[in-house]
Amino acid sequence: MNARDRTYLIHIRDAIALIREYTAGSEQAFMSSRLHQDAVMRNFEIVGEAGGRLSKELRDNSPVAWQEIKAFRNFLAHQYMDVRPAMVWRIITNDLPALEAHVLSLLTAS
Repeated sequence: MNARDRTYLIHIRDAIALIREYTAGSEQAFMSSRLHQDAVMRNFEIVGEAGGRLSKELRDNSPVAWQEIKAFRNFLAHQYMDVRPAMVWRIITNDLPALEAHVLSLLTAS
């Protein structure tokens, strides 16, 4: 892994940690707090932007769907009126753990 990829993976790791921090409460707490929703969506934008800047080699040799992550970032940034908190919560609970584990394993291996 090159130094640039490592930097972007650190950004992704840190954004995921913030998402975890902001959603440490219950689903209901997340659903009722626009502040937490906005903070989480901003950090998902960072994840998508940093993921899109990873080298083609790293993305191509990874089980992570980086294109989908970048597409989600674009959805959050450009179709913000269609974003539903329940959809974001599903991604947090269903998809974020695997991404977090993969990013941490890449950083540990380097």
